[in-house]
Amino acid sequence: MTKISSSRTSPDAAAEADAALDEAVDEELEPQAASTPVQQTPAISRQKFLHLVDEDTEAFNRIMNVFSMPKGTDEEKAARSAALQEATLYATQVPLRTMQTSFKVFEIVKAMAEQGNPNSVTDAGVGALAARSAVLGACLNVKINAAGLKDRAVADDLIGQANRIVADAEKAEREILEIVESKIK
Repeated sequence: MTKISSSRTSPDAAAEADAALDEAVDEELEPQAASTPVQQTPAISRQKFLHLVDEDTEAFNRIMNVFSMPKGTDEEKAARSAALQEATLYATQVPLRTMQTSFKVFEIVKAMAEQGNPNSVTDAGVGALAARSAVLGACLNVKINAAGLKDRAVADDLIGQANRIVADAEKAEREILEIVESKIK
């Protein structure tokens, strides 16, 4: 049986970073025209995360639609199997994109920790924790969905990409928390 899972933590990570920045985020990922180094970091659009939520819903719907396909003949079974693989690949790629987008939050919260208001440095730490949670949650979804892929080379590649993002996220989180800790002592 194919499993599909989704992650809803990423918008929370972006919201935490956004609140700490006290800036409205742009529609696209681009440097903000602003006067401070923190304000000049890339902004991550809520729209981008909401789009990923919609894609996650679409991935789930694609899987569910496959289960309603006929399976009476060999041709129908083959078509259903191919459709399931296509839907499962999409359902694996969506959380990987969520991981990639969530990882971008670290740049914002690192700038906040280094250059932002010292009174809100802990918000940067919470943003880093939320971003890591978003990355790890989406990684779990990559792994469970990749398990349903017959093409193991593709599955292994997607899982490898996800694992690299996790390692980078854990490193970024540690660095940011060290900055936060140094400023609250």
